[in-house]
Amino acid sequence: MVTHSLIMLSPGPHVGFDFGAYQRAAQTSSAEFMIFMNHHARPLVNGWHEHLLAAAWQPSVGIAGCTGSHEGIEGSPFPNPHIRTNAFCMRRLLFLSLDMPEPQCKRDASLLEAGPNSITRQVLRRGLSAVVVDADGLVWDLDSARNARTFRWGDQAKLLVMDNRTAHYSNGTREDREWLQRLAWGINE
Repeated sequence: MVTHSLIMLSPGPHVGFDFGAYQRAAQTSSAEFMIFMNHHARPLVNGWHEHLLAAAWQPSVGIAGCTGSHEGIEGSPFPNPHIRTNAFCMRRLLFLSLDMPEPQCKRDASLLEAGPNSITRQVLRRGLSAVVVDADGLVWDLDSARNARTFRWGDQAKLLVMDNRTAHYSNGTREDREWLQRLAWGINE
């Protein structure tokens, strides 16, 4: 029987940002799979966690996220495919085996999500895949993640879990949305 734990963080400051809480929870759990979700994340679909678990259960998958992006950051210019860490699932032992120094500032946390030694890149270097899961439970590789319509593309109609960034896009002007699409995907619709 597969066991899993869902880790949701409450609002407010956290030592080590989300990653510190994620690490402490994984260290104390005995579950095979962990679903990590920050305090901005809100599920939109019944059974959302089952979609993530089904994707992460596949032997070739190292990390399954609700959203992905190609946005570049310091040290990792565009295109920089990565799973966004607002809501994701992976095997607990794999998560604990990653090189993840506890973030001391927001920059450190951003680098763990999308930097040169991001969680996604570490998973990919181990020969595993990183996938995005949409509201229908369909699984998308990072190269085609834009077409999942979960993050900064179209109306984000297939979003499984929303957060502050997806809400900002949804509520933005046409110009804001075009700018955010270019950041995430390099092009506009």
